[in-house]
Amino acid sequence: MNNSSHNHLRWTGVKNVVASSPAYRTYPSGLLSYNHSQAQLPGPTVSQSSSLATLTRELTKIHPGFNPQTTNSLHTQPPLHQHQPVHNVLRMEMADPLYTLALPAEQEPLLAESAQRVYMHQRTISEHRRNHQSFINQVQQFGHASWGCSSFRSTPLESTRGSAALKETLPMVDVQKEQKTLPMGVTEPTPAVLSTKVPVESDQTLKDNDMRRKVGRIRYFDKLSGSYGPWKDIVGCRLGDTQNSATITLNLSRGGTLRILCNVLPENKRKDLSRAMHDCKLYRQYSISRNDRLNFDGFQEPRSHVLLSSRAKTTIDDDDETSHDERRHQPGYAYHGIKMKALPIDLVPEVANYAEELARTYSLPHWDIGVDMIAYKDGGDSIGWHADDTQGETVVVCVVVDAPGEIRPLCIRPNKRTKPLCHGDEEIQLFIAEGDGYDMDGYMQDNYEHSLPKKLKNNSHRFVLIFRHGNNGFVPQDSGVSVLKKGGDESISGEEWNVVSAITKLRPKTETVVFGHPTNVSMGECYSRRFLWSTFSHRADQRGINGNIKDGSDSIVVSRQDFDVREEDGLSWLRYTSSRRQGAGALYMSFRMKKPVRVFRSSNLKSSYRPAAFEGDRTSYRYDGLYIVTHVWNSEGNLTDGGSGKVEGGVQFTFHLERLPHPDNPMTTDDLFWKIQQSHCFGPHLPFSPPQRKNGGDVLPALTQNIDQPVATAESTLIQQQRSQLAFQQPLSINQGATIELERLIASTIVQETEGFMSKLHVARKSKEVKKMKEEKKATTRLARLPTDIVDAIFACVLENKSLPKIDFQILVTEDTKLSPPPFDYKDGIYVLVDTEFPIPQTLSDRVVSHKTLDLMNGRWSIGGAQTLNLTNSLSNFRKRSMCPKGRDVSTSNFGKRGALYTLVGSTGVDWCDCKIVHVHHSNAEKAPHVSSSPKKKTPKPVIFTVKEPVYAYDKSKSGDVLYEAQVIKMKEDTTGCLKYWVQYKGYKKSHNKWLPSDEIMKQTKLNRAKYLKSRSQLSLTSKPSTTTKTTTPSTSKRKPSAKPKVQASTVCKSTKKRKRCSGSDIDSERVENKRKRQPSPMRRSARCVQTFNLTEKVFAPDKNKSGDVLYEATVIKLKEDAAGCLKYLVQYKGYKKSHNKWLGAEELMKQTKQNRVRFEKSRMCYNINV
Repeated sequence: MNNSSHNHLRWTGVKNVVASSPAYRTYPSGLLSYNHSQAQLPGPTVSQSSSLATLTRELTKIHPGFNPQTTNSLHTQPPLHQHQPVHNVLRMEMADPLYTLALPAEQEPLLAESAQRVYMHQRTISEHRRNHQSFINQVQQFGHASWGCSSFRSTPLESTRGSAALKETLPMVDVQKEQKTLPMGVTEPTPAVLSTKVPVESDQTLKDNDMRRKVGRIRYFDKLSGSYGPWKDIVGCRLGDTQNSATITLNLSRGGTLRILCNVLPENKRKDLSRAMHDCKLYRQYSISRNDRLNFDGFQEPRSHVLLSSRAKTTIDDDDETSHDERRHQPGYAYHGIKMKALPIDLVPEVANYAEELARTYSLPHWDIGVDMIAYKDGGDSIGWHADDTQGETVVVCVVVDAPGEIRPLCIRPNKRTKPLCHGDEEIQLFIAEGDGYDMDGYMQDNYEHSLPKKLKNNSHRFVLIFRHGNNGFVPQDSGVSVLKKGGDESISGEEWNVVSAITKLRPKTETVVFGHPTNVSMGECYSRRFLWSTFSHRADQRGINGNIKDGSDSIVVSRQDFDVREEDGLSWLRYTSSRRQGAGALYMSFRMKKPVRVFRSSNLKSSYRPAAFEGDRTSYRYDGLYIVTHVWNSEGNLTDGGSGKVEGGVQFTFHLERLPHPDNPMTTDDLFWKIQQSHCFGPHLPFSPPQRKNGGDVLPALTQNIDQPVATAESTLIQQQRSQLAFQQPLSINQGATIELERLIASTIVQETEGFMSKLHVARKSKEVKKMKEEKKATTRLARLPTDIVDAIFACVLENKSLPKIDFQILVTEDTKLSPPPFDYKDGIYVLVDTEFPIPQTLSDRVVSHKTLDLMNGRWSIGGAQTLNLTNSLSNFRKRSMCPKGRDVSTSNFGKRGALYTLVGSTGVDWCDCKIVHVHHSNAEKAPHVSSSPKKKTPKPVIFTVKEPVYAYDKSKSGDVLYEAQVIKMKEDTTGCLKYWVQYKGYKKSHNKWLPSDEIMKQTKLNRAKYLKSRSQLSLTSKPSTTTKTTTPSTSKRKPSAKPKVQASTVCKSTKKRKRCSGSDIDSERVENKRKRQPSPMRRSARCVQTFNLTEKVFAPDKNKSGDVLYEATVIKLKEDAAGCLKYLVQYKGYKKSHNKWLGAEELMKQTKQNRVRFEKSRMCYNINV
């Protein structure tokens, strides 16, 4: 075809043709028109897929004179940098699958002529596979060829970046440095080109796949299943090929690019660099000091390295010869508390030359941060999960110089701290051999993290060069120590120097598994992770299980309690789920060998037995003693006996651990539980009652979640998580009714964190325990109530003059106010308290006793309680029977209500008579000498609180155990000699003042401040409205000074004092008026009259009259206080008329938060209402 005007190309088998140049013109029929006059391009970037190799092979097969690249800039050195332009290159892209072909503009006629004869696009994908090997055989006769690098590219149908590799792993090929030119001017194709894989949609591999080296593998996260998919291999050059370079580019879903550089370091240069790194004596050993996670002072980093820079002008040991400013502005690198001061790169010429060459490849003048020369002595050296982002790195290139033996994998995963796992996120493992490398950009450092895990079976060393480009850093002082001085002999000549042996001397191998109690660690006390590591209590720096598959595990750190993975915590027992990746094999070996395991509970644990965190919310770890593994379940939930030597049943296991008894643990479980109560500021010492759990032999449910990648499914809601926790906590002295109420409380308040819910549940459980203990104490100190037949017989004898009962009793005549037990002590027996006007039968005159002649007792006495009558036939003349509180008249409105002390009131039909049976028992059988009948006063207690002292006081009559801020006004001594204090509650009127004993008042200390805040938070939970904004009500607000003159005010006061006697109707109206003016109690005012929502605030509100539990979007317009002291809100529903406005309580409204937004959408979906 000629080059004039337009040349038409028809590509069959392709849906559409996309041209990235104005020289192309597309037609609906699929024709591609090319105009040679518009062939000059500004220089697009190199971006081709692996299908370019297929097109190139076909064109080369048909036209042997075809030359894919002619520009010298492309095959003098590999275009490693992703932004390096390629000038005078035409690009043609075709979709489904997306092919990208880059060709020089000078070869347009050859391209046009060749395209007409490319019949392979008319075949199907299956024909591609069948004829692929024959294509390779025909192309091999032309030798090597060089062409541009390629990369992964997704099809237009894919929504996630990098997801095209889900179907197939596409190898990428790079430019070869040395080329052989044939007489016809055609360069020979490289073996990397010949071994390029054809893109297919299935997992079926080609025959030549076995001839290529696997350089990594990749898998993708599936949001529906909540786990990662299968691994897909990433292949590169042919096996044994160390001359031809290749580049594999991965565009990651979260942003950033990862490129694998195969044979980036030629063999001759690699040997020179390896020799130089072995002979180098500049390596230094650093120690990690990190406040947010480990905070280890003296924790030696498991590798040795040194930083080299072309901008460094002095060595570390030559500081005395340089000025202060020169030392201060030395380049360096800092991370995790490590401060690396750079040394001049000219000290290692081989590294300097290669760094300069690589910088030119990446179009950089030099490496701003420097070159990190790293030495790993064996497979025990490693580097944990991290990201190179401390100094704004834009390019990070790693080249493996020397790594004999088995290839160690480099692991890459998404950073879950910056963003949760999403659909399509990659997890990659790279197998970087000698001479290979990889590079990462700054976007990848922001979203991903990588690590080099330990490989204990690998005893070979590993030398690596890391080139970093980013922000300049200045380190005035280096924090490491020289390996030469500490780990070797300075007198050793360079030929005998061995850096591996020097590092081994500097960091000798220590025993990492030591069973038994640790030294310098007390049971029940909290420590930092640094201290546990330094005392060999827990030597794993990041993992929860310390140990190995050979020796077993000696300690675990419990920082997670997830019911979805069958984990529970009962303090005396524990269920812990782990995987092989997290150390389950070591714990399984301890189970087989019956070795004890040290257990440390973290303050991050979502359990009621967690320790309190350190100041500043720093994580603490409490040592709880030795446990023994008794049972192990596999992933399917089946019990394993531990008979076989290797771990069975999958990769995840659940271990059941029991706490060893005394004397294996010096501290008993009850003492440990008491320490936990003290750390959480709880009240009395409660005995430990272990929660119920299933027997060890029960079959557990199969695991459906991968603990290595824990992700909450979309179906799991907060209430389901709280219900599972309630089911676990229910055996801890919480009845079913309390559990249901707590569930309703959670559903109404939408607790956002499990930790807060567990603490509230813990407080509720403790209050139930305290109440139960009080009832038990009351039952043991008081006598049992008298049997009904004895009570009926005594009342029949006293009131109706019946026959004497068989039991002995005495009659005590008292006044109306003495119908309750007198303040002094009686002898043991049964007493009938009667009024002075009560007619006592003559037959009982010998049983009448005056309280003035009774013997006094010094000890304590107890009362069996007031007894009641049964309406039998013999007592049918009694018309009314009730229990009346002490000091209340029968005619008052409080008649019949329960009070503190009770009196039996009976009527014979004519007059009222009062009669009460009291069963008295003295705790000491000895009698006291006869003294005066006046009440005996005890020795007054010393004054605990002074006048005008600020205190915390209870208001048990209204608000239970809630504390209020108050002030002591005055004090007095009661009849028993005990002091009582007249307190005034802060913010409330004097009408709320009360006399309180000293046990209901607390000093304003830090400990009591915590109790005060906890009681107030409990009050806010029970009352449901939050206490963010308070309104000013008439009862609590301070009145403004009256504008009237003082003379008028005094006149009003005088007129109110001279009050005349009112009539009965006036009295009734006055009672009603006083009832209206009655102020609410402190409990009512603090819990109810609290403004939860502001005016014009957006909320979610129900419309229960019409649509049940469906939520609507609404706006708060007005608010008011009802007669009960509760606030009501007038809401206007969005999209509805004002006639639909309603007054709703705070418990019916919800703030527009993320959690409530989910409930709003679910409620709308249940009734098929569009949101």
